[in-house]
Amino acid sequence: MSLDHSYYDQNINLLKENHPEAWRVVMDYAEPLPGEIHTAKDGNPLLVISGPDGKEICFHDKNDTLAELQSYYNLVPISSTGVAAFIGMGLGYTPPAMLEDHKNLRHLLMLEPHTGIFLQALHTRDLSVLLTDPRVLLGIGPDVNVKELMFPINRALQLESFHVLKHNPCFHFAPDLYRRIHDEVFSFGNSFNMEGNTLSAYGKKFIENRFKHLRTIHHHQLLENLKDRFKDKPAIIVAGGPSLDKNIHLLTKAKDKALIIAADTVLPALKAHGLTPDFVSAIDMQDIAIEKIISLADQPLDTALVCTSWLNARIPKVFPARQVYWTFTAKNMEAWLNSLAGGKIMTTGAGTVAQLNFITAIMLGCSPIIFVGQDLAFSKDQRHASHTNLTREISPYESKNKNMIWVDAYGGNGQVATTRSFLGFKTHFEDAIAAEKDRLFINATEGGVRIKGTEELPLETVIERHCKDNLNIKETLLDNECSNKMPSSLRLMDSLSRIQKDIKNSSKKIQQLEKHIQSIKKQSLNLQKKGISPPNSQALPHAMRREMQELDAISLKLDNEKIWPLLDEITMEGLRQSERLNHEIQQLENRPEQFLNWLLKSLERLKIINDFRKEVLNFFSDTVNQTHAFMQKEEILLKKSQKNNAIIAASALLQLYSEHEEINLLEKVFEQLKPQIDESLVYLYHGIIAAHRCLFDRMETNFTKAINLEPSFEEVTRQIRIRIARFHNNYYSFIPLESPVFRVKTKLKAFRYNSGLPEISEKILFFSRRLIEESEKFIKEPTLSFPKETLQLWHKEQMENPNLLQLVTPEKASVIHSFYARYLITKENLSEAANALQAATKLTPDNPELHLLLADIFFATKNFPEAITALDKAVALDRSLGVEWEHIGDSLMASGQAEDAAAVYEKSFLALPENLHLLKKIGDAYLAINQPEAAREAYRLLNEKLSAAGMQNES
Repeated sequence: MSLDHSYYDQNINLLKENHPEAWRVVMDYAEPLPGEIHTAKDGNPLLVISGPDGKEICFHDKNDTLAELQSYYNLVPISSTGVAAFIGMGLGYTPPAMLEDHKNLRHLLMLEPHTGIFLQALHTRDLSVLLTDPRVLLGIGPDVNVKELMFPINRALQLESFHVLKHNPCFHFAPDLYRRIHDEVFSFGNSFNMEGNTLSAYGKKFIENRFKHLRTIHHHQLLENLKDRFKDKPAIIVAGGPSLDKNIHLLTKAKDKALIIAADTVLPALKAHGLTPDFVSAIDMQDIAIEKIISLADQPLDTALVCTSWLNARIPKVFPARQVYWTFTAKNMEAWLNSLAGGKIMTTGAGTVAQLNFITAIMLGCSPIIFVGQDLAFSKDQRHASHTNLTREISPYESKNKNMIWVDAYGGNGQVATTRSFLGFKTHFEDAIAAEKDRLFINATEGGVRIKGTEELPLETVIERHCKDNLNIKETLLDNECSNKMPSSLRLMDSLSRIQKDIKNSSKKIQQLEKHIQSIKKQSLNLQKKGISPPNSQALPHAMRREMQELDAISLKLDNEKIWPLLDEITMEGLRQSERLNHEIQQLENRPEQFLNWLLKSLERLKIINDFRKEVLNFFSDTVNQTHAFMQKEEILLKKSQKNNAIIAASALLQLYSEHEEINLLEKVFEQLKPQIDESLVYLYHGIIAAHRCLFDRMETNFTKAINLEPSFEEVTRQIRIRIARFHNNYYSFIPLESPVFRVKTKLKAFRYNSGLPEISEKILFFSRRLIEESEKFIKEPTLSFPKETLQLWHKEQMENPNLLQLVTPEKASVIHSFYARYLITKENLSEAANALQAATKLTPDNPELHLLLADIFFATKNFPEAITALDKAVALDRSLGVEWEHIGDSLMASGQAEDAAAVYEKSFLALPENLHLLKKIGDAYLAINQPEAAREAYRLLNEKLSAAGMQNES
């Protein structure tokens, strides 16, 4: 195509003026321009390049170069206020059009890693809109620094939606180049976007959790107190990847010869192999995380928890670890809390428990640091190792998902499936490893992805080489805990008192600002009504100008308050609304005819900020006050309880800990106080501790004894049950749909505490109906998936919880037991199948089919006495089943056991006397054992009955 006009000079000048870095990249490009420019049917330029396979690639539609717009607009609505990122542009038809049509779009990120293609666009099209719009960030060339380019818009990425758009022909032309840039953009943008969404949704939860920890942190330790205490000693950091199943049994050989730091997810797996790690890391803010380890709470564990400050309050307060260690990041709230606790070291932060394992090993000075179970991939079509609460196979959808990425596997053994999220974690580890040049890192996962900077060795080899000497780990930790004292609660309370004063001062300014906003808005509207349109602030009435100056002064002081950086996690939604309005305000700026509209919009924005700050400050004030009140009361009671005859204060302390669910502290004081308090209280507190740790038998036993001794405790225990039931029920909504067993388990657990809450019982009834329907489908069509785990869970729960039987009715409960038995039969687990059927027959003793099935199992396992009893019951309920005795008799005769055959034929005849042929079989059996008289009697009776019926015996 011969261009009538070249846009190069115009475009290059605009590029130099507005995007100098991209201009330099273009100026340095010395290669021939790729491809050729053709003319599309709509008359527009069309870039055509030969692809890797030699076939021509058209970078836009041959007939209509603008046809692509609609597909992009479907992904980014006209009303979008988010950030759009284009990876590849061809000749750049869509990005300028989107800028003109999407007026509220915050930013448009344009990345074209192939400089030659960008140059073709500069020559052939007018790109002035793209090159001059202040919303555009332009990255050109294969070496573009994506993080550096995107960092200035990180706030927008946090606040708004993020759209990554691929120009597909570019990806066909140079797939590796464009995919690499795409993945970098997605990873960086998605991390900020997820953080923003998380903070918007859970910012308050973060702060609530932190302050619940703060009130008792003086009973614990900072992780930095252990800095370099295990310098150059080996540490094994255990994650829950599926490859852990390969070598978990070897970890016991490393006990006491290496620090074993495990993710909370894998603690049940380690305990199943007889191993207690030295440290267990936990970071999840949601209460549901307690489910990972609560099954092990039946006894104190000689391990220490390593926790982030945002961790859910349940784990460190309920799980019976020996000690708790805290870490803090450099974020504003975290840094402040760290200083309150006397800390000086802030960590980089952890997005996963595996990363917290790594941080812990670094803080302790360990080397080598040995990765185990760190697959970061779907090895063996699993997400996690066995014995974790997160184990499940990849679904068929996931295995075919186009977003699944295949990368080089551990040891160079082909490739393994992973995700962008996992690859992000991999990069995180690789960057952290690269920063620790003086340490040795070993990947002993024996599966999953390769981690750059690690030596790959089998775990057995690692243990032989590096885990030889006893490290006296427990003694070192105990010595450290004795020598490092945490700050007193008095110091913490003093800091909280100061922040309370700051809150009051800020609240006053917010009230003053609110009055000025209302007043100036009213005056502005009055001017509009009168048709007065001042072009700027100087044209406003004097009194109004003075009030605006006062407003600005108060607003500036409020903006500079030190408290706001602490609360940035919970101001995200207010900031989002504010920034959207600010975009509208900027469009009205410096337009005299729009001055009043600009002023009203500015006041609207300021009011949004002020209202949000007021809401946030009220929440923070309540949180601080509650924390301070608890600590103040605890401090008083602790002092009183240490004096002689201080039983009253100590009892009040128990009540304080119980009310605030500080179960570990409660247990500690309770064990010291137990010999001195009333027996009813002993049982009550035993029951409370057991209830919070999901130890149901202990809970029921102790609550019953407490109520028998003190009837008023019935209401106390009822309220405790309701509170804990709702706690478990509340996190049901956070369980993903692809974890159906866990969803059922959560509801059943909540029901254990209280069977009278409709929001729990109604869902359980729904689950029971669905379970029966799914099981019936499997019985009819065995190729279908069988709900085995749910049936097993339900069977167990019905065996242990009588209230569940009453809710679902004995009949339906019996059906569930029987379906579970049928499943076990298919797996040839006849012993457990018999137990399940016996449970079913207890609930529905008049169901002959259950007794018959039970008889079959007992016959199969050669438990003949039980088999005969079961079959007798079945026949007694349904005499037609007497034919089963005949079948058994036939088998016995065939195997030469005529005496036994005669007995069971007689049982069959007693049940079914109309089956006259049985008399012949009885006679034949007696003849076979040489009892002619008995045989003759059977034949005589046969002839007699046949004659009476007008029939003749032909045999």
